[in-house]
Amino acid sequence: MIELGKGGQREIQDVLLTRYACYLVVQNGDTSKPEVAFAQTYFAVQTRKQELIEKRLLEVVRVNAREKLSKSEKKLSGII
Repeated sequence: MIELGKGGQREIQDVLLTRYACYLVVQNGDTSKPEVAFAQTYFAVQTRKQELIEKRLLEVVRVNAREKLSKSEKKLSGII
């Protein structure tokens, strides 16, 4: 049940949203409501975590490429 104007009530059906839909709803929600403020913080933290993970993965790829290049240069140097 939800409260309507003039003390009325109405029953509403639950709705399932995707994570992206939740994100869009929360980004456009009223931040004075604690649930909306909490959800915005949640998505901000999750976004930052994902950024850090992606950065770390790129660093691993870069280090692996440097090691491969170093081995190739050593092998080539030995041949010359």
